[in-house]
Amino acid sequence: MQRRTLFAYLRPAAIEVGEDPESYRKRILREELGVEHLSEVSRGDGFDRLMSRIHQDAGDFERAIPYAQGSLIRLRFLCVQAARQILAASPEPVRSTPYEYIAGVMCRARLVEGKPTKLFAESLASLGTWTRFSPSDVKAVLMMLNAHLSRLRRERAKI
Repeated sequence: MQRRTLFAYLRPAAIEVGEDPESYRKRILREELGVEHLSEVSRGDGFDRLMSRIHQDAGDFERAIPYAQGSLIRLRFLCVQAARQILAASPEPVRSTPYEYIAGVMCRARLVEGKPTKLFAESLASLGTWTRFSPSDVKAVLMMLNAHLSRLRRERAKI
């Protein structure tokens, strides 16, 4: 399905930049991902990066946006799921939401200045807030959440 989608938009983008589709495809594979063949492209981030580039080259920036944010959308989803699991695994009753928990982690990681506010936590429900952070920053938050979840699980296994 992804292959079909890629080839559907590849030709118009190649024409827009004045190249034949085959040489254009090989060039963007090297430039965007440093690979030679489509078989080396990951289904997540790699595909998103290619599609974003193709749409940008075709001048269709509106279509490029979801692909440019693709990895961020997936990371956001994983962060929220990890926070939900942490809250559910917590030995004490917790009254915060997954977004409030993530806001606290972001503040401790110094991605956000000051103390976590309810308003900021609520804004994390919107993808627009997440675009303020780089994917590497969000990956760091996910790793922190994952480490805490692992600690909670180890503690629970000891009981």
